[in-house]
Amino acid sequence: MSRKQVLEPGREQPRAARNIFWVKAAAILAGTVFSALQIVPGPAKTNPPVLPGHTIEDNLRLTSAVSGLLQRACADCHSHQTRWPWYSRIAPLSWNIAQDVNSARRAMNFSEWSTGAGRLPGSAVGTLAAACANVKSGRMPLARYLLLHPEARLSAQDQAMFCEWTGLEIARLLSEKRLAERLETASAGHRSEE
Repeated sequence: MSRKQVLEPGREQPRAARNIFWVKAAAILAGTVFSALQIVPGPAKTNPPVLPGHTIEDNLRLTSAVSGLLQRACADCHSHQTRWPWYSRIAPLSWNIAQDVNSARRAMNFSEWSTGAGRLPGSAVGTLAAACANVKSGRMPLARYLLLHPEARLSAQDQAMFCEWTGLEIARLLSEKRLAERLETASAGHRSEE
């Protein structure tokens, strides 16, 4: 037996021991960092009060099916009625969830429809059209949301129903806008005659 063959088995044991040491050290470090992250205050997870008259339900004509779909698939992020699950309190996941909710509320907030996206007919029309496009393309609900909320997944029938409703509401809003413009023009003409 050569000298090299005799040394190799002895070298493997210390290398294996070193690997185990580094794996344990990495696990302890990861656990310490994870524990420390739980102490760091994360972003606020709030549900501001919902004011009557401001909601999408108070300002648009929702069918019961569309209302149910919005509650099931959208309201957690796009309203002030967010359900904050237990894992939304665990950093760093909590930071990501709060950021997603805040971003979604800025884009479209069902609880502040009359003061936000629905304040003007033109912005309401644009928001509804974008919502339909996002649902049709599968961008909404977000894939990462669907991982933990499979009930929010939209079928082709759900998508069609939602986009049919947005189309009807867009047509109604545009019709009301044209009527308001005609009334304003007529009123301005009446005032100039006086």
